[in-house]
Amino acid sequence: MPTSILGSYTRTIVAVALVVLTIVFSLTIRVSVHASIEPFFDWMTASWIGYIGTTWGAAFAFIEAFHMIGLAVIGGTVLVSDGRLLGLMFPDQAVSAIAPRTYRIFNWALILTLGTGVFMACAVAGKIYFLKVFWYKMLALSAGILFEYGIRRPLLAKEPAGIDPWVLKLTATASIMVWFTVAALGRWIGYSGYNSGPAVINEYWSSVMNDENKTEARLDDIQIAAIVSSSVFVVWFAIYWFFQIQAVRELF
Repeated sequence: MPTSILGSYTRTIVAVALVVLTIVFSLTIRVSVHASIEPFFDWMTASWIGYIGTTWGAAFAFIEAFHMIGLAVIGGTVLVSDGRLLGLMFPDQAVSAIAPRTYRIFNWALILTLGTGVFMACAVAGKIYFLKVFWYKMLALSAGILFEYGIRRPLLAKEPAGIDPWVLKLTATASIMVWFTVAALGRWIGYSGYNSGPAVINEYWSSVMNDENKTEARLDDIQIAAIVSSSVFVVWFAIYWFFQIQAVRELF
């Protein structure tokens, strides 16, 4: 019996489907959906969290500090784990020994980052709603989380010796790129007029298979999904930052 109604390549099909759906959404109903959720951002501003964030600059700055710590820890775990996959760090340590040790730290750092991010978003909801870079960050963050838990970790859960080395390196490169993009876009929001502390408050508007075959099929599925997802991230990363750099150069 197949392990899924999608057959042996569930992750690959899902990864491709998500990419296609994202593109279709961007080209069709994105504008109408964006307009329909504006009342939600108004509610965020009027909520007690938004009130605290827009009234007490010290509270906003305090929460923002922890948000930056969470991002820094995420970056550290990504560099250590993916650096090992690339052979740049801890060559004397096995991948299976390093990667699992970073998972728990990554999980807590992600929770901290998301929790503090919600507070900060409520404080400046009326502003970030109109910032394209904010939505790019949300897209990159969503892609990073899905990639981490849906592709990368299941791939590394297998015996690394049974995975093509270039697949591991491609996955590590994509992981570093997507989390770098999340962090960079976060700072880009800051350079779009969003500054911490009281300035924000005063300007906030501004078929039958045996177990062995099943295991091999799952591994093939994860590897192909990793290739598809990683390739999309790498290509998107290169194109996006090429045009951003060109846009900045035109300013000078």
